[in-house]
Amino acid sequence: MEIKRNSTRTFEFSKEGVVINIPEQYSGIVVIPRLLEVEWQPAMRVQSNFTPNRLIINAEFVDENKPDIFLEQFDPSIEIQVYYTLGDRSFADKDGKPIAIAYWKKEKWNLIDQTNFTLTEISPLLCQCWTGMLRFFIRYWGDPTIALGS
Repeated sequence: MEIKRNSTRTFEFSKEGVVINIPEQYSGIVVIPRLLEVEWQPAMRVQSNFTPNRLIINAEFVDENKPDIFLEQFDPSIEIQVYYTLGDRSFADKDGKPIAIAYWKKEKWNLIDQTNFTLTEISPLLCQCWTGMLRFFIRYWGDPTIALGS
């Protein structure tokens, strides 16, 4: 679902627990997200720096007026909010690590550094399904799969 606020367009993917806020770009190009299929690859499970719990979303960004044009650079940055569950939190706690977010690129998980995202706890009174939210901003992007884990 798309919601327009000022010059920022918000795309909500409730099943995936993802909100993408795309501000009007200085280039004038109208950017929209396009979801791609998310599927586990055997190599995704065996990584030393990150243990994935749940694949969240795989999205690419395209020009709304020319959807065959794939976009990788954004100015200003695009905000991505990923909501997590109590199960996601418990998975990380079991490993004795903080909840983490990473993207799959070049056959490995690349952690999104904690200095580049904010972690927000959500009051259980506001939502029964989501426990918290990770928010990060992207200026450059390919089409990697995003996962939560530890």
